[in-house]
Amino acid sequence: MSLYKNISALKRLQGQLCNENPSLYSSLIGIYPTLDYPACVYELNTNAERYVTENVLPHAGSPLKSAVKRLISKLLGVNPAVGGLGLILYEE
Repeated sequence: MSLYKNISALKRLQGQLCNENPSLYSSLIGIYPTLDYPACVYELNTNAERYVTENVLPHAGSPLKSAVKRLISKLLGVNPAVGGLGLILYEE
C-alpha cells in the first residue's frame, strides 16, 4: 500500500511540475537497496529497469511469490523489491 501511495504521489508531482514548466523533462527512478546506501539507481520504464529487475533485484523463492511480485509490478509499474522511488528533473 505504501508503494502505491508513493508512486501515485510522485506521478502527480511529475504532472504538476511539467504542466507548470513545459521545458522540464522528468523521469521516475527506482533506488535499490535503500535510500541511505543506494547501490543501484535506474530510470523506470526503460531497458535499465528490465535489466535491474532480471539481474539485480532479489527473486522470490516460490512460484507463488514470484507471481504475486509480477502482478504487483504490472499494476503499479514498479517492482515491489525497490528500496525507494524518486523523481529526477532536468532541463535542456
